[in-house]
This record gives sequence, C-alpha cells and structure tokens, in this order.
Amino acid sequence: MRRRKLLISIGALGAGGTAAFGTEAFTSVEAERNVDVNVAGDQSAFVAIQPLESSNADKYVNIEDDDTIELNLDGDNEGPGEGVNQDAITKVEDLFRVVNQGSQTASVFFEDESDAVTFRVTQSTAETSGSSGQSLESASNSVELAVGEQVVVGLTIDTLDIGSGDPLILDDVTLRADATASAPGQSIPQPEYVVDSDVFGDSDNDDDNNNENIFPTISDAVSAAESDAVIGVRSAQDIGSRITIDKPLTLSGFEGKPPIDVTASLSDDEAIAVESDDVTIQNLDLSYNDLGRDDDIHLISGINRNGITVRDLDITSNASFDTNAIDIRGVDLEIVDNTVTDAGIQVQHDSESGGGSVTISGNSVTESDSGGGGIKDEGIVAFTNNTGLGNFSYTIEDNRVRDAGTPAIKLTDLSSQESPQDVNGESDKQDQIEALLRDNDVFSARIEGSNGAQVQTTSGSTFSTIQSAVDNAAAGSQGDGVALADSGTFTESITVDDDVSLRGPNAGTPGQDSARGEEAIIDGGGPAVTLDADKAEIDGFRVEGDGSSGDVIDIPESGTSNIVRVKNNIVRTSASGSGFINGIEVVNSDPDGGVGKPASAIIEGNDIKIDTGTKGAAINALSGPNHNTITVRNNRLRGDIGGYRDIDTLTVEDNEILPASAAAPNSAMDVEGVESATFTDNTFRGDVGDLAYDDDSESTGNSNTGAATATSVLNNKDGNSGNTFDPGARVVNGGDGDGDDLIEFSND
Repeated sequence: MRRRKLLISIGALGAGGTAAFGTEAFTSVEAERNVDVNVAGDQSAFVAIQPLESSNADKYVNIEDDDTIELNLDGDNEGPGEGVNQDAITKVEDLFRVVNQGSQTASVFFEDESDAVTFRVTQSTAETSGSSGQSLESASNSVELAVGEQVVVGLTIDTLDIGSGDPLILDDVTLRADATASAPGQSIPQPEYVVDSDVFGDSDNDDDNNNENIFPTISDAVSAAESDAVIGVRSAQDIGSRITIDKPLTLSGFEGKPPIDVTASLSDDEAIAVESDDVTIQNLDLSYNDLGRDDDIHLISGINRNGITVRDLDITSNASFDTNAIDIRGVDLEIVDNTVTDAGIQVQHDSESGGGSVTISGNSVTESDSGGGGIKDEGIVAFTNNTGLGNFSYTIEDNRVRDAGTPAIKLTDLSSQESPQDVNGESDKQDQIEALLRDNDVFSARIEGSNGAQVQTTSGSTFSTIQSAVDNAAAGSQGDGVALADSGTFTESITVDDDVSLRGPNAGTPGQDSARGEEAIIDGGGPAVTLDADKAEIDGFRVEGDGSSGDVIDIPESGTSNIVRVKNNIVRTSASGSGFINGIEVVNSDPDGGVGKPASAIIEGNDIKIDTGTKGAAINALSGPNHNTITVRNNRLRGDIGGYRDIDTLTVEDNEILPASAAAPNSAMDVEGVESATFTDNTFRGDVGDLAYDDDSESTGNSNTGAATATSVLNNKDGNSGNTFDPGARVVNGGDGDGDDLIEFSND
C-alpha cells in the first residue's frame, strides 16, 4: 500500500513526501479587533490550543518545549503505520481542542495554504461547539466560542489528487480569533430579558431579582416580554410543561449554549409550542430523557406559522421512541445549522400555508447506536396535505444525514402529487433529486414518489455499488429516479431496468471536453451497462469493456415514446475479441424469442473508441423491427464499422467521425433500410471506411461510377448539409451487389 508522510508543525521532505507546517505552527495566532491573545504558550493563551486525553492525541500530538502543539502523522511517532495512505482520504478524530480562556465571546477558524489538509470539528462524541465534521477553514466556516467553550478539532488528509512525489508542505498555519464577528448563523443579540435561575432571588448578586427583567424560567420571561423582544437564556433549564410562544420574539442562549432538559413530567405533545409568526429560537442545547411515554413528542412545534427560524440548536433525544424533534407547519421557514441526534426535522404545509419558501441548511441529523429511539422516518422531510408542493421553493443544502431510514431527505405531496416549484434552483424533478444528493452529505433522497441514491467509493457509504444505488432509486419509484455516483472505479456490470437516470460526476460535460473532472469509471465486462427500460439514462461516466464479449453499453429495447439517453460518456474497449464488439448497441430483440419493442435513443456528447482489431462499431443500431427514432449528436466516434439499419428516423449531426487506429481503418457508419435519414454538420476525418447510404427510391446524386464526391452524396441530398470531409474522399461501388452507395475515405 502506498502511503504519504504527514508531519504537522515540523519536518523535512522525505521518501514518499512529507507535509509540514514549520516550526512556528500555532505560535502565529492572530487576533483581530478586541481579542486578547497570549502567544507565549498555546496551553496558557487566552485563546488556547490544548491536546486531548484521547488515543489519537496520545499517538499523534506532541507538546514542544515552547508549549506549542505538534501533530505528527509521518510514522515517526507513537502511533502505528508509516504515514497516511496515498490516493485516499484519511480522517483522524479528537486531536486537540481550541478553548476560549478569555473574557469575551470569539469566533475562531484556521487558515492554511493546503488543499489536502483540512482542520474540522471532530466527528466523535466529544463535547464540542460546531457541527460534527464542519470545516474550520476560512471565516465562512468559523465557530463561535463563548467564554469557557471549546471546539474539538479533527483532521482530514485528502491525497486523491496528490502525486506520490508531491510534498504537502504548509509553510504557515494561522488560528484566527475575532471577538466582534460572530460565526455564520450564530449572531447572538443582546437580550432585553434574561432567564437565569441561578441569579434570580440571590440578594447577594448584583443581578438579583430586584432587576425586573431577570426571570427564573423561560415561560416567565415569555409571558413578561413584549413583542419583538430578545430573551436570553443564561442558565440551565428544565421543561416539565409546555412553553407557549404567542408573540414574535427571539429566544436565544447567550454567554454559552445553556442546557435545556425536557423532563418526564411533560404531558403535552411538544416542549416549545410556537403560536406566533416571526419567532426565532437559537443557540440552545436541548435534550429529553426518560419521558416514560411511547409518543412522538416534538421539542419545537408550530402550526400555520410564517417567518419561523430555528438555528444553532444542539438537540439530543434519549427517548425510547422515534420522533421529529423539530416539527414546523408553515412557510418562509429557516431551519439552519442545528445538530440533531436520534431525532429528525420535519416541515409541513397545509391549505392555509398557500405557498412560499423553506430553507433547511447546515444541519447535522444522525442516529446513534444507543438502541433506544431514533429518527422518525426520514432525517429531513417536508410534505403537504391540502396544498400543492408545486407552490413551494426549497433551499436544502449543506446538511448531513446519517443512519436514518431511506430516503435521508424526502419531499412529498399527499394531495396533488406535484413536484416542488424548485429545489436549490432546479425545476426538473430529476435535477431536483440530483441537487439534493450533490448539495448535501446524504446517500438517498426522494421527491414525490421518485427516489435518488448516491454511491461513493469511500467507506461509510450506504450504497457501495452503483447497482445497489440504481436498485434503490428504482424501488417503489413512480419514475424519474436518480442514481448519483461519486468519482472512483466501480468494477461491476450494471443493469438499469427502471426509469432511472444514472449520473456521474461529469454529467452535462461532453466526453471529448477537456474540462471534465475526476471520472466515475465503470469497469465491467460485456456489456458493462445495460439500459433496459423506458427513459433510462446514463450521463457523465467513463465506461470500459474488456472487449472479449458483448457491447460496452447495451440498449436492448424501449418504448416508442420514451427515449433512452446515453450522454456525455467516455466509452472504451481495446482488448482483442471475436465477433462484433460495439461501443453502444441499440437493438430490438426479445430474450425469449419474441418481437421486441421499437427502440428509440438519443446518443449525445460521447467520446467512443472501439479498437478491438476485429469488427465492431462505435454505435451500432441493428436487428429486429424498425427502431422508432435514433439521434446521434455531438459525439466523437472511432470504431471499426458502424451500422444504422431498419430505422424510421435517423438524425446524425455535429459529430466527428474518424478511424479508431491504423489497425482498424474501416470506421464510421453503415446506413441501410432507413425511412428518413438526415446528416448535417458532421466532420469525417481520415480513412473512415464504408459509409453506405441505401436509398434506391431516389438515385439523384448517388452514382456508383466513382464520379460523384462524398460531398455530392451527403450534402446535395434533401435535408443534408454542412458535412465536411478530408481531401480525397470519393464514392465507390461496394461490390456486394445490393446497390448501396459506399463512401470510402483515404488516409491522411
């Protein structure tokens, strides 16, 4: 196994590469504006970096003579191994903590120059501020620490894009602390009313109960507060009966994130009931334990509300039942930057909701292995009862959902079965599903009966193969399913036998485009991919066949009105084989010997090369009853022989057609028995071999004497124009006696 050295703080370039921060790491703490920072020693600074008492800290963290922290993952430490894996993503949890030891709240984040190394919030169960796994790099990812609070830091090292000889040196790492700039989504307003049960009634405290705006409970403060007021919760609270918020206000923890515990005496269905528009609840640590009830109890609930914001809450359900901790009905809602454990997030709309927008972003929803209750149904769900989902616009992004039921995110319409108006700016349902998968850290999503599933090569994925993701996207689907694949190599043969769009990381980018990023490679036999359903699609992959049998991509049959699509793929096979080995085969056939349905296909934006040293085609459309419609557009085609026969309507446009290699000089298209064929704006290069056009009913311009040129055959026939040819193209008789006009092109 290839490994890379990683030494953070000090190190020299060594075999396999070394990453280093340099000897001044962590002493370059910078303070902006009003933060007091002592950089004489990390452990005693007002904003301090301290090692944890953890197994990883014991292995990888050293305290230097000047009290700075050194991280050493290069194999020269107490930990096992000899560095981090090459071509891998390595995660190390619980290395050190950043503690606010000063006198004021501060937002903290790291700055460095490496794309391979990412400081982040740990993903363990350690007590920490910030969302699990959240990056801590750049001001946009800062975490706000009240006095005494800490963020526990882990590390991700991504060597997928790093060559074996490239160093991962970090010359400068800076921890920034800013007292006047709150972390994103964590702006804590100055309260006008304070909840502090420790201070209330304490005559020896300056802030005693003589201050009429200090209250022992949240309910007391809400009752006394005026509309649009800010209530600050400073001390721990127990909720034994429902708190009703019946006026617009902000309820926020301040001077830290106070713990709020829902106790067993709660007899209502919710702990906090929102009965007013324009309410914000933020910066609290909520949990409920030992309720003694097997009910779906919500921590925060609201019915027919507008303008509700729930942000920066840490929610833990230790109940024995599955539940949605946040359950809000209404519109113009924001549920952002919450960390929810063993419970879900739910948004509802009914007839009074009308239409509007919903933002659910930056949340972490996870289900633990505690064995008790957990997430009810999906981790994040939005649904309608008596109004159409098409009235609503959703922004659902940057959420992380783990160990929930499938799907992790669901948008559903119980009445009119509509899709949302838009999701993350997308209006098409399949694009909406893809947006949910790409814009969130989830493995599954569902929109009104249509499933989406995401497969990744990295560990921890719910779906470890593309086939499992395709099957999940098809399961119970009403059509328009999406299976989304991350980059990597998938050694499998795949069958899409339902209305599912299989999308890779380069979906939308043509196969011949140099702008393509990392590929998802399907390395299968023959065929590597079979599209055997109406509206099945593959977009944005590299598909490789072994060339020994079958086709690389096979389209056995489809309906007359629903077109199968093969778009933006790189298709390759190069091994020696026998018989015809095709890049894409469109064929009407029934495995049971019957007559297959007419196949219709769009083949667009692909780079196809078939170099087997035997017969085959970049694209082959043969056999059976007439294909309905086949469109071949904007492809780069290199093969041996291409066949297009028995087609009602054939459109070939904007393609580049050329031989696969000198060993396979006969390449391009064989067109016979086509009712209507149109060739426009194609470029033929080199010795592209036999281009046959069978049109005995109209012989004009189709001379077999050799006098006509390729241009006269393709450009002067009705409907054909704009085709260009290399010099020397000529028309010859094929010699097979069927009267076809064969166009043969000489080598460059």
